[in-house]
Amino acid sequence: NISGIKEVYKKQSQLEDERKRNLEKGLTDSDVRKILQDEFLNIGGLKPPSSSFDDPNSLNKLNH
Repeated sequence: NISGIKEVYKKQSQLEDERKRNLEKGLTDSDVRKILQDEFLNIGGLKPPSSSFDDPNSLNKLNH
């Protein structure tokens, strides 16, 4: 259906435009603070891993 295909392309175009606007918007001070806080917690080992790729014991859990 041609109208369905046009609708899909329209949605894709809108998503791409929104993504570009978000990239151009930049980061706020609070965004930067949150990013830095998360990084400090990760580096200091105070934050639990967010992914099984970060947890070396996750493979052991899968094997047992």
